[in-house]
Amino acid sequence: FNPFQTYEAINNGSLIKARFSGPLHGEVQVSGTKNMVSKAIAACLSGEEGKIIIENVPFVGDLDITLQLCKRLGVKYKVLPNKRLELEVGGFSNPNVLTDPYHGNRVAILFAGPVLSKLGEANISKPEGCQIGDRKIDFHLSGLASFGVDIVEKEDSYSLRLQGSKLKPASYKLPFPSVGATENLLITASCAYGDSVIENCAMEPEIIELINIL
Repeated sequence: FNPFQTYEAINNGSLIKARFSGPLHGEVQVSGTKNMVSKAIAACLSGEEGKIIIENVPFVGDLDITLQLCKRLGVKYKVLPNKRLELEVGGFSNPNVLTDPYHGNRVAILFAGPVLSKLGEANISKPEGCQIGDRKIDFHLSGLASFGVDIVEKEDSYSLRLQGSKLKPASYKLPFPSVGATENLLITASCAYGDSVIENCAMEPEIIELINIL
């Protein structure tokens, strides 16, 4: 079963043509959101071990990219036709959270906390090619540093290493209530032993849902 065949077939010439034929009636099941599914998977990877099930996942390109990252980490998963995703959460086989730079997906940095907590190191792709403009991850990096992470910038990636044997609890104030950085620090905090405090954090609905998942 490959839920991404349609996605792969879409190109610049693809279109949907709609013609008015009267009022619409009936019911439709709303798909899960693109912006939530990758973050939910990243949150699930913070677990120690066992099977985690996410239902109503959207079959979109971001899900495909995120699952390819899971595969590279050694995470086993199964996508079912009823939009059910099953993840086998446990140890990772390698620390490289690397994606192709051209697609602009920024989910790799959200894997930092879980990978660091299990392997003590992580190599994270730089998020290049974002189509909505230049969005740096400075807040992500400085926030991760507060958990006891050494960060070395390379040409197309960041090399992250724990200063000790595990993530330490942190107290960090975001310079701006960034949604992505808040999500990253929440996931990382869930991997650290002890109480962490994040100030000036974002409070969008997806933040609250991520907290519920964690």
